[in-house]
Amino acid sequence: MYLDRYNSDFHIGCDLETLGAVFDITVGGVPGKLALPCAPEEWPDKVDNLGSIPLRPPRSEDGGPNWRDDMHWGRAYSLWGPRDDRKRQATFGINYLHLSFEVPLGQVEQVCKTVAADEKRWLYQFFGYYDLFFKHKLSLSGSPSDLQPKTPTLDLFALEDGKRKQILYGAPETFQICIDRDYPKCVKGQFERICQLASDGREMPLAYQIQLSAYTAFADRDLKKAIVETASATEIALSQNLLKLLELKGGAKFAKGVLGRFRTLGGRADLAKLMELPSFDRSKCEKLLINPRNKAVHEGEVHDLRGTLKAIDFTDALLSSLPSALF
Repeated sequence: MYLDRYNSDFHIGCDLETLGAVFDITVGGVPGKLALPCAPEEWPDKVDNLGSIPLRPPRSEDGGPNWRDDMHWGRAYSLWGPRDDRKRQATFGINYLHLSFEVPLGQVEQVCKTVAADEKRWLYQFFGYYDLFFKHKLSLSGSPSDLQPKTPTLDLFALEDGKRKQILYGAPETFQICIDRDYPKCVKGQFERICQLASDGREMPLAYQIQLSAYTAFADRDLKKAIVETASATEIALSQNLLKLLELKGGAKFAKGVLGRFRTLGGRADLAKLMELPSFDRSKCEKLLINPRNKAVHEGEVHDLRGTLKAIDFTDALLSSLPSALF
């Protein structure tokens, strides 16, 4: 018996090799699988004609559920390549992911409650890490109206003797995802890492949560909030990593005492420079984050679009370079 969950109305871009892949996941301590739809069986002669070709349902060892006819798993489509190679390239947009969990007979209701209790956290982290990997909210093209979130629905089914039986458990869960027209391609190794991070049972580190908030503010074109949030993410990341380095030198009490003398983002940046934190550029931090953040908070001055994106990119690079980096 399986519990099947799948979500719709969002788009994930991936390459051909990733289609049909199956990844290990854990939701609420319950092990399961996340399966992607499969590639089309037939291909057109030209890449330009990909838009009408649907993806096929995910593979299943036991034949899988009796999928609804109206489930559009996704499609193949073509996009223009980079500026230096203006050829149309094939990519794939996924509309549904299939999540399945093996359940012993007689435990469907209990496992359903367990999965449902952790579902919101898992979904938030899965799509949060997807955003952090592929930064699809950070497009300079399009207006805010192009970036409006959609609200997918989540349906729960039990699969017994090859037949699906819908399980009505509480109110339907919903979550929001901001999408852009520029779908990034997700490759198999990256998708696997996203599933690992979402399934390890730990909350997303605070610096990454705040940086995600900066992404959303940028997508909404709330540039003041985006600057403040990404500066806060940098301050948190610096503070946590500097504290660990100081503890190694003189213990916890010494570390807190030193850190307390270098308050605010500017102070933490000064300390990072004094301690020669690898890959940290104090002058660049001041130009891209400290000064714009202070002007936004104290003078209400709003940064320009590209300047805000450079500030967010600085924080992304910092998060990736620190010992606490997740990827």
